[in-house]
Amino acid sequence: MLELTLVRHGETDANRKNAFLGWTDPDLNQTGIRQAYLIKNKLADQPLNAVFTSPLKRAFQTAQIINRPHGLEIRTLEALKERNFGIWDNLTLADIQKSYPAQAENWLTQADYPIPDGENAERFHGRIERFLDELLQNYSSGRILIVCHGGCVRIMLASLLGLKKEDCWRFKVDTGSIAKVELNDDRYAFLTLLNG
Repeated sequence: MLELTLVRHGETDANRKNAFLGWTDPDLNQTGIRQAYLIKNKLADQPLNAVFTSPLKRAFQTAQIINRPHGLEIRTLEALKERNFGIWDNLTLADIQKSYPAQAENWLTQADYPIPDGENAERFHGRIERFLDELLQNYSSGRILIVCHGGCVRIMLASLLGLKKEDCWRFKVDTGSIAKVELNDDRYAFLTLLNG
């Protein structure tokens, strides 16, 4: 059996204001640091075989704290970055609608609208799914920790569970939370934890 432990990084000030936080790179705030330590304590007695993380500070800092009892190499991968929100990065939906009303309307009504200077949904989904494919080729058993971002976790859950791409929005993934997916020997996936 292979268990994937998917962690969304701890809170940042941008998360607190409900901004679209993509490649902007803030540190964890004090709440986020506390969340990372809570996850560390929850996972301290669960052996890990590998740790992967986004290179963005909020994810990497979370991974460093969680990894302390395990002492494993932390592998940072560009593929695990959050979606690039381009000119809308670190803005709230209200900010976007005020400053870019026509583009915001297109984005809200067209599933694959390309954000100016950013990343469209297809490209974002593609890089997360390529990461998963490679991971599943390299690991058939054990427990893998992946520390990344809300969008990444949602895409992984939908992909692993055989859902449509747009179904990723059916998962609410809190900051500083754990999701777990178990894959049996036939690679059939079971969601065993969400927002733990």
